[in-house]
Amino acid sequence: MSLAELQRRFAARVRDPSRSEAEFALGTSAAPAAERVGIYVHAYRARAVEALATDFPTLQSWLGGERFTALVDDYLHAHPSHSFTLRDLGAALPAFLRGRGRRTADRLAHELAAFEWALCHAFDAPDVTPLEAVALAAIAPEDWPDLHFTLQPALRRLTLTTNAVAIWQARASGEALPAARHVRAGQAWVVWRQDLRPMYRALDAIEIAALDTVCEGASFGGMCSALAARLPDEAVPLRAAEYLQRWVAGGLVVAAG
Repeated sequence: MSLAELQRRFAARVRDPSRSEAEFALGTSAAPAAERVGIYVHAYRARAVEALATDFPTLQSWLGGERFTALVDDYLHAHPSHSFTLRDLGAALPAFLRGRGRRTADRLAHELAAFEWALCHAFDAPDVTPLEAVALAAIAPEDWPDLHFTLQPALRRLTLTTNAVAIWQARASGEALPAARHVRAGQAWVVWRQDLRPMYRALDAIEIAALDTVCEGASFGGMCSALAARLPDEAVPLRAAEYLQRWVAGGLVVAAG
């Protein structure tokens, strides 16, 4: 057996405890081969549970230790680790949870995972230098309609239909977790990083339409057109300036041109 084949079989056995072969391992009088391989199987599972509990602490608290561990087992079976770093292990967990049920509690589990993964992404997204407000003052008035904005790579947009954020806030504050609750119309949220801190904020329907337009690559003029579909014409310039000022102050914008 080549070294590559030995490594392949060992990795497959560690990732899937139901596999029985252990002919690639040597047993001793004190511990059979299967038992020795089992040590690595247990270590892989335990480390994965620990890593995912670090990335999804509110989901773990809300589910409870046993249910969270069972979830990790199911998740690892469907999405075994293929990365050299545990940073990527939870990337597919929100999508994995999306279709597991229609109850409010099922939607909450998915949305907790999505929100906490957005915070993880914001924390270690690439570093960028935010655009300073003084840079906007130097832009000629005639250039504004065609002006495009680059937003920071940490930014993530979510629309949540449960009280996932309230439950996250309760755990972060050491309070009792509230019951799962459905938010009928859904609530838009934006997650990003300011300095070294992940940030989040709820957005109303008008601001989220403006931000989504910019995220899709529209110019400042395009953003104003999106606002004009929701506001009186005379209110558009002031509202557009208000949103842009808010985004620049929060560090969401990194370039304009």
